[in-house]
Amino acid sequence: MTFDIDSRLNPDVVGSALNIPLKDNSFDVVACYEVLEHLLYENFGRALSEIFRVSNSYAILSLPDVRRVYRLYVQIPEMSIFKRLISLPRIKSPIHKFDGEHYWELGKAG
Repeated sequence: MTFDIDSRLNPDVVGSALNIPLKDNSFDVVACYEVLEHLLYENFGRALSEIFRVSNSYAILSLPDVRRVYRLYVQIPEMSIFKRLISLPRIKSPIHKFDGEHYWELGKAG
């Protein structure tokens, strides 16, 4: 099932993440990809509450994150594959400026 605020996209259900017009525990899994940053940060908690309300078990969220993370994959023949994420901290977090779409992003100040 698809859900969107824009009826022109022909979703199955039209509505806002701040007030999802579905019953509690409607789905085993709810996926929300690259949506919440389009809401004012003050509404983030309310949207999360709605997402978890309609989820019976799990919610999968994807948000933009400006932190620098590098993937390291090392394969040793006949042994194993080692996978690591290496985070490189920034000395100073970038300041967020509204770009007409994103009200906030993880890893940015302000």
